[in-house]
Amino acid sequence: MSAGYAEPDAAPRPGVTLLVRSFDRSAQEEDLADTFGRFGSIVALKLVSKRRLAFIEFSDAAALQKVLDEGPNFQLAGGSCVVGPATGPAGARSDLRQAGHHVCDVCGREFTSRAKLRAHTSDPAAHKRKPAPTEWQSMDNLDEFDLRPGAMVADLPQLLRDLLRSYLRQAMPESPELAAIVDDIAGRS
Repeated sequence: MSAGYAEPDAAPRPGVTLLVRSFDRSAQEEDLADTFGRFGSIVALKLVSKRRLAFIEFSDAAALQKVLDEGPNFQLAGGSCVVGPATGPAGARSDLRQAGHHVCDVCGREFTSRAKLRAHTSDPAAHKRKPAPTEWQSMDNLDEFDLRPGAMVADLPQLLRDLLRSYLRQAMPESPELAAIVDDIAGRS
């Protein structure tokens, strides 16, 4: 974080986290740190400006109690705010988004909102079958081959031999014996 606080990484600790709400949208982390840092050492701070919420985790319960004793109303960034102890799973070190609560039925991918899930499911490419690495797609696959004079099919790794077989089946479906020739050459090496 910009002000040198601990990064969010753990569950909130009960009795040390302050909930700050109903403040002006212009309030920044620095404003919160200046206003509440005088009560004790701040370990973590999370600002959710869209919801006009902030969570401040103090190093000990005494600092939280000092804030609560001073009153529920404070001046913050040219406006006022209301404070109280944070309860529940949300806190300065937790993510408020509902990761995992919105899951695609087709691929099992998790999304943080229904809107993102709807965008994913409406995208025609989202569930398009991905080709196997041994399936010829286009002439761009030639980049994977050694095309120098003297390069031999027998020197190709198995994955590229399979890719060559796939190309021969697609390019010349009337000549399946070409794929068999590749197998014979690879078998002799």
